[in-house]
Amino acid sequence: MEKRESRYVKVVRIAYRLTQQALPRYSHPKSPHHFTLPQLAACVLMMFYLDISYRDMEEWLLATDQVCRELELPRVPDHTTLQRTYKKLRKLDFDKMKDELLDENGVEEEVIASDSTGFSPGQASLYYQTRSGRLYRQWVKGAYAVGTVSQFILAWQSGRGPSNDTAHLGALRRQSGRYGTRMGRRRAWVMLADAGFDGDDVEELDLIPPIRRHGKLVDPAR
Repeated sequence: MEKRESRYVKVVRIAYRLTQQALPRYSHPKSPHHFTLPQLAACVLMMFYLDISYRDMEEWLLATDQVCRELELPRVPDHTTLQRTYKKLRKLDFDKMKDELLDENGVEEEVIASDSTGFSPGQASLYYQTRSGRLYRQWVKGAYAVGTVSQFILAWQSGRGPSNDTAHLGALRRQSGRYGTRMGRRRAWVMLADAGFDGDDVEELDLIPPIRRHGKLVDPAR
């Protein structure tokens, strides 16, 4: 009978391999060497995968011996250590891990889709905001490009909302284009997005509906 393996073990194995490839062994030569930076960063990635808090991640690790062995942890790091680790990670570090994962899987897409979403800038619930009268006026905005076949996120951008999506189109297209199909040196992949991305930066192979106001095109010439 074939032995089954938990998907959590599979995910953490991938996370640990990526952090080892992208990060130095320690964040500083004089830092306490109780854990390596890749070990702690892999724990942080797993925490995001599980969508749980730092405290819950500490408890989850205490209950999962297989994951701890996979990460070669001498003991379970506490939640404050995980929190400090996340603050040390830069966007460049996440970009390196993303690119390594995509390259390993040989991602090549004919169609790439983009969209954006908003994230709360704090932990307060909508109920608390409504009762206190302190509603958020701004939020963190994330814009993403996703391969329609692989379902991998190929590129990401962030900013403050409310704002127009078109500001992120060029960067998403440039970053995700590395994983789009080409005919020689020419781009052969298509970008799909909604009208929020419409603007002067739209190219021929960008399938983006034009912005309309009261049923009329805002810029008919374009």
